Amino acid sequence: MKNKNNSQETFLQRNVQMMISSVVNKNKQKIVYVMFTEDEKKVEIRIPDFVVIKNNGFSKERIDNLVVYCKVNKEQLLKRASKISIMDAFLEKH
Repeated sequence: MKNKNNSQETFLQRNVQMMISSVVNKNKQKIVYVMFTEDEKKVEIRIPDFVVIKNNGFSKERIDNLVVYCKVNKEQLLKRASKISIMDAFLEKH
C-alpha cells in the first residue's frame, strides 16, 4: 500500500476528474459513490467498502491507486458527499 503522499501525487499527475455522489442510505448504511474519469476511461468505487462497481478502461494498477486514494481520503470524501444537495445538483446549482 502506498503512503498518502505517493497516492495523491499519482492521482494529481494525470488528468483525472472525480465526481462524488451524495450520501445514499442503503440497508441502514451510508454509501457514497466516487467516479473517476480520464479521457474515455471511467471507474466507479463505492465507499465505505471500496468495491469497484464499474470499470471501463482503467488498468488494475490504476484502479488499485484510485482505491488507495479513496481509502486515504475516506473521511474527506464522506464529508464532501454529506454537503451535496440532490436538488441543487439536479438544478446544477453550486
